[in-house]
Formats: sequence, structure tokens, C-alpha cells
Amino acid sequence: MSNIGSKPDSQHPLLFCDSRSVRSLTFKDQKIAVWFHIDWTSEIDLSNLVLGLARHGAVHFAVSGANAPDWHDRIDNALLEAGIASVVTTWHEEPLDEVAWDFANIDFVSGGLSLKCVVVLGESAASERATISRLAKHLSGACEQ
Repeated sequence: MSNIGSKPDSQHPLLFCDSRSVRSLTFKDQKIAVWFHIDWTSEIDLSNLVLGLARHGAVHFAVSGANAPDWHDRIDNALLEAGIASVVTTWHEEPLDEVAWDFANIDFVSGGLSLKCVVVLGESAASERATISRLAKHLSGACEQ
């Protein structure tokens, strides 16, 4: 897990997680936005992870990467089946610098957030670290604009 500085006028820190560290996150009644970047198209069970985050304050899930629309639909279905209708979900197929700018600068749910979290799910720990580094650069640039 790593934390980079957020935009100076922002009141929410920005946290990066890989597939292992995200499972140890705990949030208590905080409004958080989560960006899942998925580089690996294997069957990843996001349902329990998403439901746990939603029950503890996640109000927005964004998805980019491999098969983003399909992952978005899976997240929507898990939330709907659990009776959680208040969470906003979006998918993004635009270039990563644009996704980063949107995630850093647009409040898709309005009302302020406590935290923004980027979760990278990849084929290996090494690929996840490389993607986190790439996304951190995009987000750093987005926060400076």
C-alpha cells in the first residue's frame, strides 16, 4: 500500500493498493471512491471485495483496463443483488491520463469524499507494482493541473 500526496486543495488522500493489500483495508463510515484498474482478464472474484468496501463507505467504483464494461456490470450486479443501490459505478475506456484526471478531479457522487483509493489487479505482484507506478505518475500529473 502506498500513499501519494493529493491535490493541494483536496481534502482526501490518495491511496494505492495491489490485490493483496486491498484486502487488509478497513474503513469505518468514510465516503470513499475506488478506482479498479484490471490488467488481467482471468476470473477475479470482486464481489466480496466490492461488497465489503460498499458496506464500509465506498460510494463510487470506477473501472478501467481489460474488459472494463464487463467488470463494471459484474460490480453493478453484485451491488444490486446485495440490495445496495446508492453506489455510483462507472467504467472507462479512455486513455489512462484522462481516467486519472477524472478520478483526481471529479467528484462523481458530490458531497465530498474522505479518501480515494486506486486498486490495481494484475497477473503478478510485479505487474501490479509496475502498473501502480504508471498510474501514480498519471495521477500526480492530474493533481498538479
